[in-house]
Amino acid sequence: QEYYTEKINRGRKDGQGGLSSRTVNYQHRIIHEALKHAAQWQLVSRNVADAVTPPRFKAKEMNVLSKEEALEFLNNVKDHRDYPVLYTAIFTGMRQGELLGLRWADVDLVAHTINVRQQMQYLPGQGNVFMSPKTEKSRRQIPMGSQLVYLLKELRKQQMQEKLIHGQDYEDFGLVFCLENGRPMDARNLGRRFKQLVRKYGHPQLRFHDLQEILLDHEFKLTLKGDVPYISYRWEADTRLSRGIYWKLSDYFDFRDNEVFIVPPPGKGQE
Repeated sequence: QEYYTEKINRGRKDGQGGLSSRTVNYQHRIIHEALKHAAQWQLVSRNVADAVTPPRFKAKEMNVLSKEEALEFLNNVKDHRDYPVLYTAIFTGMRQGELLGLRWADVDLVAHTINVRQQMQYLPGQGNVFMSPKTEKSRRQIPMGSQLVYLLKELRKQQMQEKLIHGQDYEDFGLVFCLENGRPMDARNLGRRFKQLVRKYGHPQLRFHDLQEILLDHEFKLTLKGDVPYISYRWEADTRLSRGIYWKLSDYFDFRDNEVFIVPPPGKGQE
């Protein structure tokens, strides 16, 4: 028990506080499993991990903006360079790594779809690395509304101008969201800029991750349309989240009528 208390209070290697209850719980499971096998092999008399109580995991509360707050925030940051990536995050539900790894080759501005085939992840000692999505469920097609298609078309025009300005110094990675010289954005720098913006405009607790939850907010008018030709979806289950097992849909949102059109995943409609 002392070990867990020590890790919660002073467990970080840099000495700047303790580990999260989730991390200590993970350590507890490893220790418990190891001692379980040791007891079975009669290397120890009993599993002492049975006698301790690991810290209770506390799921982080989602900070979801309402429809009105989301639109107001976007209006406030419309002249910021990060506006396109923030807008896309809100209206596709894509994760930060997926956005920073998104290539123009994965975007179909005619069919109004985004294909998630690559993500960018920071690895210690290696820096930012491009890789395929971790699971097959993460590889998905996301429909785009007309406003997002227009925004990306304008972004592509802007990038073409920046290529001309930088000339041979422009490094073309084929990315949708990149720096002025074409190089990939750094996720940590994007996160810092995002925190500055949300503090400035009255949402200091908002995290980048929370942007993908906005379309699930109950204040949006949800209208089921069974005759919509094709709407892709993304479904995840995570019992650690405060919402428990939930549906996450890549929704189609159209400003023309302020409705979200959803088609439930096959076989899930009655759950």
